[in-house]
Amino acid sequence: MAVFDVVMNDKIQDLQDLLRSDPRCAKSVGWHGMSPLHQAVLKNNQEMVNLLLQYDASVNQPNAYGETPLHFACQMASLHCVHKFVEVGADLKAEDAAGRTCIHHAAKGGSVSKLHYLRFAPDERDSTNTTPLHLAAKYAHWKLFSDPGIVNCSRISDVGETLEAMGQDVYVVVLFFINCFGFLYILFFKIITDGGTTYYSPDGRALHR
Repeated sequence: MAVFDVVMNDKIQDLQDLLRSDPRCAKSVGWHGMSPLHQAVLKNNQEMVNLLLQYDASVNQPNAYGETPLHFACQMASLHCVHKFVEVGADLKAEDAAGRTCIHHAAKGGSVSKLHYLRFAPDERDSTNTTPLHLAAKYAHWKLFSDPGIVNCSRISDVGETLEAMGQDVYVVVLFFINCFGFLYILFFKIITDGGTTYYSPDGRALHR
């Protein structure tokens, strides 16, 4: 659809023209239930977000996975975008198909400022019993664990469970890649040094291998 093309290509003037000619396109539904507002958030284009909101684009319209534009904003856009959605009535308690709220999405995106803004709730769990801290550790957002405002409001048992259950998986992956790169470095160094080794004959002449 034309409206999705102009949003994906950041064509603000074309979007304005489309909305003037057919305001209903602000509420269009595309692949996987995505709306133009979802796409504008993915592009982190605040000007387009504001324009779509002027034409009554819904901040609570879920896609096929139950994710609202607010969920996307919490994970990928600016804090300003999140604040704008809250101002126009975004549902902070809305859950996606996995039972995750905007706090889960903010933790998955690793945003300390958004978690503070949303009043971080450490006890929220999705349909698989995953907390926001689990997601933060899974995606290696370690800075969240150094923020007193987040760690202090979490139970020590939850933090320990998070680091042990999720962080260990990340540690194993990182260690694997370190070992791989270490082996390749040693192999490369050996090839280079062997190729450039200089040997000397008994009479002192340099012999290049």
